[in-house]
Amino acid sequence: MTLLQLRQECRERQIRGTGQKAEIINRLEAYNHNMDFAQSQNSVSLPPSQPLPIFPVVSAFRTVTTSHCEAMPKISESKIQQYIVYIQAAGQEASSNTSAMKKGK
Repeated sequence: MTLLQLRQECRERQIRGTGQKAEIINRLEAYNHNMDFAQSQNSVSLPPSQPLPIFPVVSAFRTVTTSHCEAMPKISESKIQQYIVYIQAAGQEASSNTSAMKKGK
């Protein structure tokens, strides 16, 4: 298709039609993909979620002492490692988490 034809397709779909030809093609493909997804009749039922823990207000922060240990959940080293892997997989900086874990050993 020519650039003019691609821009006409954009106008028909009411999406932005400016930019280079490759950008417009990508925009049209994304639009078509999203429209296919939106028109899908297959619904997914999610399992019931567990309620989120209630965290105190930030202003209510206190230093943790030994008397608080019974009320705190037990967190194993494997759970910490899973969290670090999760953060790294999400592309977030986790080097400080790794060094903090090594210091705790």
